[in-house]
Amino acid sequence: MQHQANQMTVHPKVKTLRRRVTTPDLRLCTPDRVKMERRLRVGSTHTAAVSALTYQPVRRELITGHEDGSLKFWEGDTGKHAETVQHHKGWISDLYYWHEGKILFSCSVDGQVVLWSSSNQPYDIIQVGEPVFCLAWLSRKSLLLFGSGKGLGALRKSGKLAANGLSLLSHRVAWVPGHTGIVRCLNIAGNKIYSGGYDKKLVVQEVVSLSGDGEIPLKIVRERDAAHDAGVTCLTVAKDTDGSSW
Repeated sequence: MQHQANQMTVHPKVKTLRRRVTTPDLRLCTPDRVKMERRLRVGSTHTAAVSALTYQPVRRELITGHEDGSLKFWEGDTGKHAETVQHHKGWISDLYYWHEGKILFSCSVDGQVVLWSSSNQPYDIIQVGEPVFCLAWLSRKSLLLFGSGKGLGALRKSGKLAANGLSLLSHRVAWVPGHTGIVRCLNIAGNKIYSGGYDKKLVVQEVVSLSGDGEIPLKIVRERDAAHDAGVTCLTVAKDTDGSSW
């Protein structure tokens, strides 16, 4: 995506990569690829497929979410299984660790957003009422953004603390205009929020300094209705050396 003249275009390198990954053996061979060394492989993780993962830097743990609704915690250095917890009733679609607040967020197709303490226990459960597919924390406005079957939603930080001293979120969902279907991916870069969904749209929103009472402080600055031939399921944001965003 390039931010120019109120439009978004596909980076030429993206087109090249797309052609290369559709070769029969699915190899990605690019002259400038980064060499990576495999340090650890965990063979058998669970009886159910892995559907989400994140990294907890404080405890140096890898956390995996699974299609049966369980979370597993793994020692990041050794790959040793540390703990399994179960709460969700549907497959876990995303995990997000908020470093400043020391909170792990999980979401699921069961319509719940769950806040987990450092002891790996759920301490707050928010019923969204729609399957939830992705999460992102907007630090500047203390908002948890999520993509759902109804579009892009937001949960405000309530200003209250739980008994364990961790932050609580408001259970009142605010819906953000822009998408007309499932929002499957989110990315935050600076003061902009990028989202893509099954409605084939790419939407760029910007944080605004002022908003009315109860309004979410975001406004749409760019929107592309037919960004792809099918639903947009993942995205990332990068900058060139000249400052252009893609």
